[in-house]
Amino acid sequence: MYLANWIYREQSLQGGVIEQKLITKASEYLLKRRFEDPDDAEQAAGEFVRFCRGSAWVFTDVGTNRDGDNLYKFTHRTFLEYFTACSLVRNSKSVEELFNILLPKIANQEWDMVCQLAFKIQDKKTEDAGDELLDSLVDEIEKAQDNLEIQGNLLDFTVRCLEFIVPSPKVTKKITKATIDYCITWGCVEKSERDQYIKPGNLLDNLSDSYQENISSIVDKSKLVLIDYINNSDNDQKILALEILGKYDRSLFAPISFDINSSCKISILNLLQNKMLPYTYNYLRYEWISIDYLINQHRFEGLFEYYPYILFPNTYICSIGEDLLTGILISNSPEEMQEYKSFMNSFAEIIMITEKPIFNNQKQFLLISSLLDDYYLGRDKDIFFDSLFTFSLLIMIFTEFETYLEFVSEAVISDFSFLFELFDFAEYEGENKPDIFNHILYTFIARYEPQYMDKVQN
Repeated sequence: MYLANWIYREQSLQGGVIEQKLITKASEYLLKRRFEDPDDAEQAAGEFVRFCRGSAWVFTDVGTNRDGDNLYKFTHRTFLEYFTACSLVRNSKSVEELFNILLPKIANQEWDMVCQLAFKIQDKKTEDAGDELLDSLVDEIEKAQDNLEIQGNLLDFTVRCLEFIVPSPKVTKKITKATIDYCITWGCVEKSERDQYIKPGNLLDNLSDSYQENISSIVDKSKLVLIDYINNSDNDQKILALEILGKYDRSLFAPISFDINSSCKISILNLLQNKMLPYTYNYLRYEWISIDYLINQHRFEGLFEYYPYILFPNTYICSIGEDLLTGILISNSPEEMQEYKSFMNSFAEIIMITEKPIFNNQKQFLLISSLLDDYYLGRDKDIFFDSLFTFSLLIMIFTEFETYLEFVSEAVISDFSFLFELFDFAEYEGENKPDIFNHILYTFIARYEPQYMDKVQN
């Protein structure tokens, strides 16, 4: 342990140490503790080093230096790190002393594995040491409120310790609150600045991976903290809290997601008046809002806008429109299927009575067309149409597509092969549809397929 600590602290020694230097250092240790005669200490040290170099699992020969002396290093770095941690714990007179030695290293993201091992060893050695070490870290995190870099570094280490230490619920809850507070603060910093700090996703993922005995305390405290943010903070912080809740509502926060949303219903609905929120689809399912409400508040375009996460860069939440179009096709139960069909029917009926074209640019229509095309491929035609389309939705697609094509060249028509298959199917099933359906269908198709003109005239 003594040799490991010495080698680990001296970066230049980690590539290899000559045998005589190892013997000299070991002799220093033994002379203080086991021998009075320097010669006896050196002899014992030499026997120990030769034993270690002869055991491939301890020291490995890694070549020679310029003078031709053999160089040795620990065979596995894990041994070096473990014995260094053991040495630190063994030579610290108290938990506080160990903490003070390791704190600067943790704050600068150094000695990561050694610090983790030292915390774990100390926790096993001394009753309540884990509590004292982690509680002290939270105190340091609170002191570093004006330094997001140090806060993030300390939190990153602290949260990962919950994977192998089970502190008291009180300490676990303090760590949980500190983590959520940091994430919200990070999200409020200018984008150009925040990217240099520990990202919220890393912290929250590690929090989710905590030792199972810690999870209940994490979930309980998260519920209280998120409710407080959503109900009592400014609008930007409320939205960030909703991002955290939504991101983990099917994993860590699955047991509390509905309760949190319900406790914050008024605040959420007030926010929704002015901005599409992450996981707005949940509020449709709770029957707090309707498709009609969303279109009135955010226009049709809002239904097909992706929500880019702030706290989780380079990821996004798919739009309400895509949720509806894809959800019905991957439903796992008749109840889910009926729910989606109900939403889609409302969606179509509202669009049909609008006074101006809904798809007012190519990008919007290409989106809905490609989505339908993707999910149509490889499916039984009858099952596909039966599961997805209602009469109202078919009428909406035809009329909107016709209006849309007023603004594009006929060359674009080939991009919508799926929709022409849709029309063929609708024609085949035409006898089961009202006359107005067939009229709209043939009027539309006749513009681009002249052989249908006689049906329009009839």
